Amino acid sequence: LHDALPILISFADQAALALDRAQALEERAELAVISDRERIARDLHDVTAQLLLELEFALNTIDSDDGPMANRARVSAHDVISKLQSQVRCVSYLLHPPELSRYGLEKTLEALALGMSERSGIRINFRSRGYRDDIPTETQMTILRIAQEALMNIFKHSQSDHADIHLYCDCNWICMRIRDFGIGSRAKAAIESGKGVGLASMRERMASLGGVLTIRALERGTAVTAFSRLTSNKGDVAESKPYAVPRLIRVQ
Repeated sequence: LHDALPILISFADQAALALDRAQALEERAELAVISDRERIARDLHDVTAQLLLELEFALNTIDSDDGPMANRARVSAHDVISKLQSQVRCVSYLLHPPELSRYGLEKTLEALALGMSERSGIRINFRSRGYRDDIPTETQMTILRIAQEALMNIFKHSQSDHADIHLYCDCNWICMRIRDFGIGSRAKAAIESGKGVGLASMRERMASLGGVLTIRALERGTAVTAFSRLTSNKGDVAESKPYAVPRLIRVQ
């Protein structure tokens, strides 16, 4: 029994460590749910608040005027309702994309780009190279959430009529780059301050993987790049240059 005591102590220490890790994961999951709820509320507010004000103004005009102004207000009200329907559909689609566990990250991003293009009128091109089927679930979910946030920003703020999503994997790294062709440098101050919409959330998500997220305001448009070290679902790290930086997709 005396000889077995160190083994029992070691086992107890490992069990305690496992419990601590499980509790930390549970707390992170709860925080993620709270963060997602706050993001949903913010996104719905951002895309509907101004249009609802316009609708209220139009309805007040209709109530107070029986002449030409009322007729113009009716046309405006119908137009606002149509815009509201379109924007809510876009937000709903971004918040509930195709099922990741069923299709995997590559097909989910491709479907997200196609679905967003159809609903928003923004032409979104998707390209992928070197995709792997053994990307850890947490990594896939994080990359997907960043894509959702970046596309939401393009939809709400960029004034761009098209965008690109590039996904690149090799044996060590995963990299995703999303670029729009909108206001770009005019948003430089917000980007550099780190106070832009959802920027802190995206950086925190990548940091939780040990990855990096960069955001650049270009002369025309903005580029969001996320990359992280890859392990397989089994936890194996591919053998290669251990600290090699991924060769990022070139942004024109």
